[in-house]
Amino acid sequence: ATIFCIAILSIFCSSTSQILLKKSTTSVFQALSEVGSRGLFRAGLDVALNPFLVSGILLQILALVLWLRVLKNLPVSSAYPLISLGFVYVFLFDVISKNSEFSISKLFGTLIIVVGIIVLSRS
Repeated sequence: ATIFCIAILSIFCSSTSQILLKKSTTSVFQALSEVGSRGLFRAGLDVALNPFLVSGILLQILALVLWLRVLKNLPVSSAYPLISLGFVYVFLFDVISKNSEFSISKLFGTLIIVVGIIVLSRS
């Protein structure tokens, strides 16, 4: 049971990382587009100090370390389907934060993923 909690935490960290990295893209690419006018050092510093980028990278590293622990204790065939929970988390995040419109097709697809995870976990 503990290893499944670690797996879920890893997936949560990885999915949150992706959300943060997505949020960083506007300011990161803005800084990179200003290299000519602001200089490489200043633009690079803006990118390197972007809080969304930095926290996204750090969360991805944490997710990797946790996932290595999962792989040490579970067969890949049991662990890998759990990664699909990331889709469920991102769907719920988008609906709650209103980042994208709710649709029946997205809900249906998410439910199919959940059913697939249940089926795979029982085999």
